[in-house]
Amino acid sequence: MPDTHKDKRFICDYYTPGMIIIRIIRASVPCGNIIKINIPELKGDAGIIQFGDIPKNRCLKVFSKEMPILSDGNIRYEGEPILLLYGSNEQQIEETEEQISIEYDTDYTIKSMEIYTEDQIDREINYQRGKPDKNFEKSFRIIEEEYTTDAQNHYDLEPQGAATVISKKKLEITCATQWPFNVRDNVSACIGIPAKDVTVNVPAMGKTHSGKLWYAGLLACYSAIVTWKTKKPSICIIPKTDSILYTPGRAASKFKFKTGLDEDGKILSRSIDITIDSGAFPMLSEEMINRICFSAAGVYSTPALRITARSLITNRPPSGAFNGMGFHQSFFATESHSNSLAAAAGLFPSEWRLKNVAKKQINLPMGWESRKPMQLEILLDTVLEMSDYTRKYAAYKLAAVKQNVFSGKKRGIGISVCCQGNGFMGKVEENEKYTVSARLDNDDKLSIMTSAVPENFQTAMLWKEIAGKILEIVPADIKIETTDTSLVPDSGPSLFSRNITIIIQLIEKCCNAIKKSRFRLPLPIEVKRSFRLPRTNGWNPETFSGNPFPVVSWGAAVVETETDPINLTTLVRGVWFAADCGKILNRELAEAEIESEIYRSITSSTIKPPVKKYTEKGIPLTPAQPAMNISITTKFIDSKELKSGGLGELPDSLVPSALLEAISTAMNTKLTSLPSSSEHLFRQLNHKEKEKIEN
Repeated sequence: MPDTHKDKRFICDYYTPGMIIIRIIRASVPCGNIIKINIPELKGDAGIIQFGDIPKNRCLKVFSKEMPILSDGNIRYEGEPILLLYGSNEQQIEETEEQISIEYDTDYTIKSMEIYTEDQIDREINYQRGKPDKNFEKSFRIIEEEYTTDAQNHYDLEPQGAATVISKKKLEITCATQWPFNVRDNVSACIGIPAKDVTVNVPAMGKTHSGKLWYAGLLACYSAIVTWKTKKPSICIIPKTDSILYTPGRAASKFKFKTGLDEDGKILSRSIDITIDSGAFPMLSEEMINRICFSAAGVYSTPALRITARSLITNRPPSGAFNGMGFHQSFFATESHSNSLAAAAGLFPSEWRLKNVAKKQINLPMGWESRKPMQLEILLDTVLEMSDYTRKYAAYKLAAVKQNVFSGKKRGIGISVCCQGNGFMGKVEENEKYTVSARLDNDDKLSIMTSAVPENFQTAMLWKEIAGKILEIVPADIKIETTDTSLVPDSGPSLFSRNITIIIQLIEKCCNAIKKSRFRLPLPIEVKRSFRLPRTNGWNPETFSGNPFPVVSWGAAVVETETDPINLTTLVRGVWFAADCGKILNRELAEAEIESEIYRSITSSTIKPPVKKYTEKGIPLTPAQPAMNISITTKFIDSKELKSGGLGELPDSLVPSALLEAISTAMNTKLTSLPSSSEHLFRQLNHKEKEKIEN
């Protein structure tokens, strides 16, 4: 839709009068079977699409996993799409929607994460290193704890949706997606036409946090099916409520730790039992469980380790990628547990970390093979010095123990350390090849072709600056071709900071190749460069050996808080952040990314996720964002890694545990669940007081 793109920003801007509007009719029960669908008399050009009306492939595919595009009659979660209602008269469509009723047969046997059966297990990993049981017997003290994280919803500002037209016998799809070629392939499969007859355009998107990775393909299929049947342009935009409640969010999790320490507080043995809720369709469970296992024991030397991890199928909406795809849950749990280990050893949390942090990759829990040196001690020392952590922790800890709980606002401070793996683990991409091309035209203007979707204007400008520096061209003479699958090569999904770690490398290779040929060959010159995961050092998910990521970034953070003991609200006084993320391409952009992610992580760590009953009570699903003016100090240490690493996911893995530890220190309690709101803190303090009275 080249001509229709002008002056249009978000997907809702693509609606024009007379366009076919699509409404998704969803299941009102969490599980059961459809007995009967009662549809009133349809007026005008209104129509209905059900599972059996899908022209060809009736399942959406993401790597090796599939899910029905519409319900096949078996309801697996509340909100599952059952049918599509469409027509050009919006008022008529709304009236028809109210008259549609669906009858179910259900025994309401809900599949959940809390109480599960063997048939719910989608994938299970059992990993052991050393002799955990023998080391537990030698341990001076053993600490056992449990941590949980709730499911987390997306609160994207722009709507989720897709629009389709037929142009020159081709289906042209416009949808907000991080993975245009996956959308193209799924539309091609469900309609039953060649992939070359489907083009996908991507409008502007805000920060996605991986919320538009594969779900956009589902909406694109809806729009494509209706347009294919009616031969008219159509648009499917889901309401904000549906976007929050039913699009793939972050998976809920439960971690059970058992850790044995020696007399000096060093780890001798660890046993970790992990359960994650993959929802009704575990579309990315293999990648998620691999990443959770990799990060579950943190960055500490662990002579003996046992991990049992399972992903469960439940009657909840499918979980998605979100930031980190498992690292967030793991690092929250293991870093929070590390604070308990420090207390048991009689050490400051900072002392314990410096004593136990791995010096070499081979000493990490998974013992993965990499020749890149780690600088975890330097990162820890950096944030300790920047924040004056040691003095503050001693003062706040003493005040929390000695002072009356209502004697004034309570200050606390917390610390954490983690890593970010930039790329997929496992074997989901072992046969994939991702490409970027560049063309230098006769007028010395450069075009960069890629299906990678830049998160913001600054990312696209960074691509131009790098290309311009190599070819000595001003950014104004460089064009990033519109993300249109008919014009650009497949550059893979845009997540895990790939736009920095992989796409920039490919742009550099293309431009360097053009530079070599620039004065030897006539213009225009066009070159392509591709990325394929290295096979020699690839990660083996069965043995947990090899090199799992092309680039790894490391980070440490300190969070200082002030909690009001009367209303239990918390103010974040300061955040100190240090990172080792390879070559920094644009310091201002990197610092802005860190700052925005710190703000978002603080908010999501303290706000309860919405539930369906909120809509019945008139409670807004989008939480009110608290006014925050936080002092944030960022430092990038000199890195030994020559490549650029991602850093956008580091705050989401670092901030939650440090934040909750700061609140726990201030209030002399222990928070073990994420998110932790004022209500949760009240219940925890109340429970502690009851235990005190009973004892």
